Amino acid sequence: MHFTYYTDKTVAQCMSALNERLQQKGTASRPGLEGWVEKNGNFSMAVTTKVLKRFPRTTRLQAKAERLGSVTVIKGSVADGVTPKEQVVIVGALALVGLFIISTGNLLPGLIAIAAGVLLNIPLMGDHQNSDYLTSELQKTLKAKTTPPVAAKKALEGRRTADSKRPPQAKKPATASKPAAKKTTVPARPASPTFTPPRTGSEPLGKRVGDDL
Repeated sequence: MHFTYYTDKTVAQCMSALNERLQQKGTASRPGLEGWVEKNGNFSMAVTTKVLKRFPRTTRLQAKAERLGSVTVIKGSVADGVTPKEQVVIVGALALVGLFIISTGNLLPGLIAIAAGVLLNIPLMGDHQNSDYLTSELQKTLKAKTTPPVAAKKALEGRRTADSKRPPQAKKPATASKPAAKKTTVPARPASPTFTPPRTGSEPLGKRVGDDL
């Protein structure tokens, strides 16, 4: 089962109140709770009771508190089992199945089907009564309600109305990107060769041809 509650307490105040409730010892009329709380608003609560005064059953509630404007919203879930009417339907259906199996000559499978209907109802009955207790204790501890406060409700409705009347923002046209300029490479010119006149073997170094003329 999923639930949503509203309270005027801040998230810090909710966590403090839940921590104090978890520290309280249980009594015969008000069982103790187990669980944990976190500063970010996450918390968990669990209770263990006996079904049919014999079978223990533990049910856990998990939720988170978030601040929205001037109100704190608690959203969570808990296993709620089945109602007493649904329990009767389950037991009756499995009992009929078991009797049909027995009528076919299979005694043991038929008895198992009938017993399964009773055993299956034990955790479902426990979750049903434990979930009611956990959600009730949560509402009492946080002074939470199933409907938001009048001021917060008007603020939320006004915010939704303002958002609906706000004109949509025009999207800027996409600009085409300019193509990148192509790079042109100029081939390098080859170096011009230098002419050096040949030298004769009889000519001394440093002497030019024609000095003897």
